Amino acid sequence: MQPGLWPWHIEVQWIAERQEFWALYNAKQPGNCATPAVFLATSGDGVHWTTYNQPVLAKGRFAPFNDIVYRSSFVYDHGAQEVVFWYSGADYVPGRGYTWSAAAELVSVSSLFARLSSSSSALRATLLEPPPAELTDWP
Repeated sequence: MQPGLWPWHIEVQWIAERQEFWALYNAKQPGNCATPAVFLATSGDGVHWTTYNQPVLAKGRFAPFNDIVYRSSFVYDHGAQEVVFWYSGADYVPGRGYTWSAAAELVSVSSLFARLSSSSSALRATLLEPPPAELTDWP
């Protein structure tokens, strides 16, 4: 688990070719549903999990998800050694509210785990910043 954040919507898949479970989940601060990132955890037995320092996707990585990264899903392609992620998220515009969007990302397994294992701590402060406004509408 990531310090200061709690897992929320969780999708778990058994990746047979790797003999492990993958759990993709967004995370939130207590008392706030504006989730700043989506994380991945892996497990060989479904009981003991490895979490990673960095998110799969964090708010602000691109404009449509400047403020929220919400529910997500994925599919693993063993032959291509790639993962397709589908994301939803939002950008807040004062006076207009949140604009919700969806996006997909294709990433190689090797670059995914390199990204997740990065030791950069610069992202942590950004994730814990409060959202620009309360959520009053949901996707």
